[in-house]
Amino acid sequence: MSDKFHLAANIEQPFVIGRSANCDLILKDSSVSRQHAQIYRENSLWIYEDLNSSTGSWLGKQKIAKQVINNSLLIRVGLSDLHIQNLGQDLLINRINRANSFLNIPWQEGTTLRIGRAANADIYIKHPLCPLHYAEIFFLATKVHISFLKQKFYQKTTEKIIENQELLNIGWGSIYLQDQVLQWIEAPVGFNVKVSNLQVKLQDKYLLKNFNLHLHSGELLYVIGASGQGKSSFLNAVNGKWKSAYSQISINGVSPHQNQIKQGVAFLKQHTPLRNYLTVYETLDHQAQLRLPKDFDQSRRREIIDDYLKLMGLEHLRNSLIRTLSGGEKKRVALVNELLSQPGLLLLDEPFSGLDSINSANLAHWLRQISWQGYSMIITTHDLSTYTLADRVLIVHEGYMAFYGNPSQALSFFNARNGAHILQKITEKSGKEWNQAFKDSRPGYDKFTPQEKTYAPQQKQESKNLNYLKLTLNRFLKSIYRDKGRLWTLIAQPLIISLLFFLLFNKNSSTWVAAFALNMSSIWFALSLGIREITAERERLLVELQGGAPLNALIFGKSLAVLLVTLLQSSICAFALQTILQIKLPWASMILALSSGLLATLTLGLAISAMVKNSNQANATLPLILIPQLMFAGAIVPLDQMHPLGRSVAYITGSQYFQKALQNIFTATAISTELILAPLIISLCFIIIAMLNLKYNKE
Repeated sequence: MSDKFHLAANIEQPFVIGRSANCDLILKDSSVSRQHAQIYRENSLWIYEDLNSSTGSWLGKQKIAKQVINNSLLIRVGLSDLHIQNLGQDLLINRINRANSFLNIPWQEGTTLRIGRAANADIYIKHPLCPLHYAEIFFLATKVHISFLKQKFYQKTTEKIIENQELLNIGWGSIYLQDQVLQWIEAPVGFNVKVSNLQVKLQDKYLLKNFNLHLHSGELLYVIGASGQGKSSFLNAVNGKWKSAYSQISINGVSPHQNQIKQGVAFLKQHTPLRNYLTVYETLDHQAQLRLPKDFDQSRRREIIDDYLKLMGLEHLRNSLIRTLSGGEKKRVALVNELLSQPGLLLLDEPFSGLDSINSANLAHWLRQISWQGYSMIITTHDLSTYTLADRVLIVHEGYMAFYGNPSQALSFFNARNGAHILQKITEKSGKEWNQAFKDSRPGYDKFTPQEKTYAPQQKQESKNLNYLKLTLNRFLKSIYRDKGRLWTLIAQPLIISLLFFLLFNKNSSTWVAAFALNMSSIWFALSLGIREITAERERLLVELQGGAPLNALIFGKSLAVLLVTLLQSSICAFALQTILQIKLPWASMILALSSGLLATLTLGLAISAMVKNSNQANATLPLILIPQLMFAGAIVPLDQMHPLGRSVAYITGSQYFQKALQNIFTATAISTELILAPLIISLCFIIIAMLNLKYNKE
């Protein structure tokens, strides 16, 4: 729950905060005084003044009496956080209610409390990534015993003991034991990020050097600099790309590469791929099914999606296809896609790239709205038209941290008139010189209090193989149905080939040649479809895999989808040949042989599709794969007449087993088990190759 207030520069009376009904901002909280604080304007300055001497107002860990609001402050009053932003003349106040963030539990020796997302949990955690049953607390005589649970059968996995006056951070919140009272302190939405003497070296070149900063929960950070100065490298370091930086970065007290943090960090790349054939709602619902727990049913997912569509001003585009959206609208949809799982840290690489000034300003407005919900955000940009919206700016030059502070401090430090002038002034010195100048201007800026360690045992993610398999099939069918050109091409292919069969064959034609014609057609169907299936949406698939999508479900889903279409195409051609040759085919054996042979070919296509970088490379590779499949099928040159090396190649080529199986079917001969199993084994090998390649690219 949040409330927003906009104070104009010509305010005449102080803006009063307190518990009294006549206050401007009423806080229904017993720890807040009737008139607790006031905000007023004096000599062109905005002033926050505390009127209460007991519980007070807190800026971080410091109790304040009077504070000038130069840029952006987060002040705690009772159980509320006030995010106050100076817009130059006017003031913006955003109140975040933390009333449900604290829980005092009296001592009950011998009893057990449950922590989790289940409705009947004693300590309820609403975050969707929290397990239903996370941990149990058992009260002993003078201490508490905490058992963390495995999600399968809820077995105890790891245990901790908390003594009096001890505090344990378990990721979703902290447990503090003091004088026979257990206090639960819910963690804020946004993550804290600390960077200590960050150095990133690639081969013999330093990408980043001498970075020290602390981003507080709920703050918006702009990383500014010209192209090639190290902005994206810094973002990648925070995202856990380089092992050498693991010990130099902590997110909520945990290294960025650990699973419990990776699940809570969303990385939105400069060009975030979306599937053009889906609607906005379908795009978000598919992501919700992937990211949110299984117990979030359709109605609950719809409610969450609708809330974010309203937040980002997209509700009127709910049923619009992605391909019909503008660049700015697509960026907002991609942003909502990442917000569905409520990440504690959002990393955005050049989100304003490719947008005009109006769309850039609109997107910056929506990003500011998101940060007011408590999310921590780091944005890289060289567009400084909106940088004053940030709580903090990090200016990077030649791989060095040239400055870190708020926007107004940046202008003062560089003696610049505006953001664009900063980028001009920064070229006057080297990155190393600016880094030293910043150190000299801020003695001790890099000395941070050690961040509290988080104890969060590894939690095995719930299996979503079947769910993702269904999603993959669903998307494949929609991609065909909504692309009319592709749909009619897939329909026309077997019909045209069947027509050619009627022109080529008659009832006296060789069944051996007919079997090869069907083999050749089926190989074409499977290869031409499979070889483009992964590379056509490669970037989107990698994003999903990095977000936890099961790799095996992806490959098996793609294989099954392509098999269904190509099996139908091949069956049409087989039926045409049956009609022309005036023979009765054993259709059970034919479907079995077609399925086996098609799988060996289409999985080869998927393996190639996982290796190539784009559709152009896939198209160029297609004939290089297709021709050997036909040459080594044993129809052009019988197997016993091949060169020994060629015969060895034929044994690992699924087409020769497929050819023999079809020949047997057309000549009413029994199919040996080998002719069915061999292509399936070959298929499995290609599936493994595709999975290994995607796994490598994902990491």
